[in-house]
Amino acid sequence: MSETWVVPELDVRLFDADRWAPYTERCRSAGLRLTTFAELGDSAENRRPLYELNSNCAAVRCGSHGVRREHRGAGVAVAMKVHGMGFAGLCGVHRVRTMHHAANTKAITMNRMLGCADADRQESED
Repeated sequence: MSETWVVPELDVRLFDADRWAPYTERCRSAGLRLTTFAELGDSAENRRPLYELNSNCAAVRCGSHGVRREHRGAGVAVAMKVHGMGFAGLCGVHRVRTMHHAANTKAITMNRMLGCADADRQESED
């Protein structure tokens, strides 16, 4: 049985982070911190909470960005994506691609809303 994957792609140089600033500000106002390992330090101590979050989210199939159930629907995934695009730009990355199962319409819609275009669709054998 094959599965279809959607591959949204974004040119980071054309991404307007200011347009999406209300999402990041709302998260910060709610006490959520958007950060990177570059800022925190890439250590086992700092990776442990991320591992636990992703393990928890994988159990409920919420995706690899790891938005906890109590924060879903509040724009946290958008804020995380915006923060990530900003970091990618700082690192000199010009193009970002992600991959979603075709049934993950929320993630696909979010990426398109942010300006991603579908790079291609990929079929995989299960």
